[in-house]
Amino acid sequence: EDVAASLDAAVFDDSAADSVRPAGLLNGLSPLTASTATNSVDAMVEDLGALASKIVDLGGSGNNIVYIMSARQAVFARLNLLTNDPP
Repeated sequence: EDVAASLDAAVFDDSAADSVRPAGLLNGLSPLTASTATNSVDAMVEDLGALASKIVDLGGSGNNIVYIMSARQAVFARLNLLTNDPP
């Protein structure tokens, strides 16, 4: 688990590429504004929708979006979005 956490930290950061490693997946991206909804399910749906919209705006098809999140967030999303898709 320690190796996984280190790998996640390196892959999902905003560091530029150098001679040792490639750029992090968040390099060069501007953060989106988080939902201000007070209901946690409404906030989650708004945030996931905003992410999907940004992907489509940048040229993605929107057909095969994968959200990467912690196990706790994945269970919350699955329970509240009523999906049987694996986290």
